Amino acid sequence: MAQQQMFLLMLAVIIIGVAVMTGSNQFEKDVNAAVQDEMKKVILDIAARAQVWYHRPAQYGGERSFSEFSLEKIHAEAYGALGDIKLINKQPDSFRLIGSVPGDSGWSVIVDVYPNSLSVAQTGVAAAYGHLPTGAAEAFGGQQ
Repeated sequence: MAQQQMFLLMLAVIIIGVAVMTGSNQFEKDVNAAVQDEMKKVILDIAARAQVWYHRPAQYGGERSFSEFSLEKIHAEAYGALGDIKLINKQPDSFRLIGSVPGDSGWSVIVDVYPNSLSVAQTGVAAAYGHLPTGAAEAFGGQQ
């Protein structure tokens, strides 16, 4: 009888260990997805604020051009707890925002901002899991 009880005890310990590891892995994935979703929200907020800045009359600080645009002009930060935000390829009628999260995930969200539309794409591991498909620009009224 003692041998059977010991076997059941060991089996219970193994099952509990596997359940804890599975729960831990799922929790980590959920945390990563939440950080990525928050970064998408921040990037899209910056893009919308940039479009408002673009359309603002000159006497209120608008310029009808993205050439002189910077994150400071809309009181946005380039780096925060979520990760790094880069503003590149500034042209009079567009620019690109890239938001990436810290770590080795290789994940980033890319938004091309135009005066009246956005083009959104995503790279990295999360794109394979369908978080925001690479061709999702149409859903946001973007240009390809």
